[in-house]
Amino acid sequence: MAEEYFLKALAIREGLGEIGLIINIYHNLANLYRRQGKFVIALEYYRKGLNITNEAVGEAKYEDGKIKLLNGIATCYQHLGEYQKALEYNDEDIGLRKNREDRRGVAYAFMTSGNIYQKMNHFDLAESKYKESLFIFDSLKYQPGMAQSYLNLGSLYDRRGECREEELGNYQKALSLKEFLIEDELATLYRNIGFCYLKMEKPDSALFFYNQSREMYQSAENKWGLAEIEFSLGGFYADRNQHQKALEHFTESLNILKENQISDPSLESNLSSRLADSYTETGDYAAALQYRDRYSFLQDSLYTLSMNAANYKYSYEEERRENEEQLREIENLTNQTKIQHLKKMQLIYLFIGIIIILGSAAGIALLIYRQHLRKATMDREIDDLLRNQEITTTYARLEGQDEERRRVAQDLHDGLGSMLSTVKLYFSTIDAKMDLIRLESREQYSKANQLLDEACEEVRRVAHDMHSGILKKFGLKAQLEDLAETINNSKQIEVELVTHKLSGRLDTQLEVNVYRIIQELVGNALKHARASKLNVQLSRFENIIHILVEDNGVGFKENIALEKGGIGLTGIQSRVKALDGKIAIDSTLGRGTTVSIDIPYQPQEALLENH
Repeated sequence: MAEEYFLKALAIREGLGEIGLIINIYHNLANLYRRQGKFVIALEYYRKGLNITNEAVGEAKYEDGKIKLLNGIATCYQHLGEYQKALEYNDEDIGLRKNREDRRGVAYAFMTSGNIYQKMNHFDLAESKYKESLFIFDSLKYQPGMAQSYLNLGSLYDRRGECREEELGNYQKALSLKEFLIEDELATLYRNIGFCYLKMEKPDSALFFYNQSREMYQSAENKWGLAEIEFSLGGFYADRNQHQKALEHFTESLNILKENQISDPSLESNLSSRLADSYTETGDYAAALQYRDRYSFLQDSLYTLSMNAANYKYSYEEERRENEEQLREIENLTNQTKIQHLKKMQLIYLFIGIIIILGSAAGIALLIYRQHLRKATMDREIDDLLRNQEITTTYARLEGQDEERRRVAQDLHDGLGSMLSTVKLYFSTIDAKMDLIRLESREQYSKANQLLDEACEEVRRVAHDMHSGILKKFGLKAQLEDLAETINNSKQIEVELVTHKLSGRLDTQLEVNVYRIIQELVGNALKHARASKLNVQLSRFENIIHILVEDNGVGFKENIALEKGGIGLTGIQSRVKALDGKIAIDSTLGRGTTVSIDIPYQPQEALLENH
């Protein structure tokens, strides 16, 4: 269903030539398939979006989309085993983020680098990138990134086949921050802890965490993760000579890869090796030979891909070797210098004095640097507080304007309207005495009575217009344009409003309900998201009103937000449910929020469009 609406929206945006929205739709489509483990299809959509950004030369406003697409392409190539291409796109991603001084983005890109090196079995390089990522997140006090970094450092030792004290410490730190991990990441953490218990010869604990991990992957509908945990369970039983059970899990893992068109040469290679071993143990030598041949073929392919990637990083390795040689030369020179210093004590004291002076200077410089960092951090926090206060004030002003309009309308109706009605009542008592009034006075009375009727009618009209506002008078599109203009004038957040097929009017009550839903979504973004950009789309398809609201803010964990009844989600869901609509929320900590709503309506609810 989500894919269908994305493709419909894509066709519309391509027809209108809206490049920025086309790029976003390709990115969303690719993410949809990547979460399902369909990396080949995801890669196709990522590359289509990237081609558009490359054609829009000099358009800096599309750089955000380009960065997201590069990261997605690198991740897909990593899972497909094409490590050289993964590194090339990841390096381009890092370069763009560094130019923008996006430290958090650079940390996430370093994390992707570590994942690629880990797949290539370059564990030292992977560890270096993970630690660089952790250092940046820690300096930013960004806990979601710290949690992911600790998880990656722990899983690195799993790949090495080790379980050391340092690994357990990383897992404990990740567990202490588990509220910042999404369900897929938490499932991976539990799987890794299970592996660690296995190495510590605690099979019952290992099996418990493996089963917990499988349940979480199933709940998250993460097929690739399910294939991984089934492989781990197969290994658990194979190591205990329960080869029939092992075959069940290994076969299930392989079936998940095939049924969902998941291409993971590394996992398939490991599966083929373990299947060959288990079939040998059960006496099925034909099947064992088949999987042994498959294993050899995959290993050859992986070796070729790994060698290509290694050549790509040859210059880096060469530089590291040169540095090591220089260090060894320095050590040799140091030893020779020590011998000379034994003969010349005066030189020793001289060098000691120099070292003390340099050390003191370095200490002072470090102290100044730390003070500078603390001041910069405090300045950022103050800027954030001021910005949040200004956004809150803007939203309050929007609500206040509506309330003031309703209050003035009520005062007109209750105050001046009642007063004019009373005057009219007094005038009516004169009707009974019209015979006693002269003809000239009668004409003046009739004219005054007519003017009084017109005044009463005018007060009622003004009060009604003020109370109903722009929405009832000019329609939903005009009201949304007024809302976007008001927020944009505040200069605190950039709102982009896009409408499709709203030239005509809808049923008044439906327009009010749709406006209130969008108003609440915009209000949530203003109050909670800490975003700099907000995209609001409203489209009318056949029998469906489609609402899409996206922001680039801090995001949230949907399940926790709903359990706590927070950030306005419950009220919005109630409104949508009352209209028999459907709502989908896609949000990740640190990566913004997308809310998609479909509301059905009968064709007769739409008035004739203006052509």
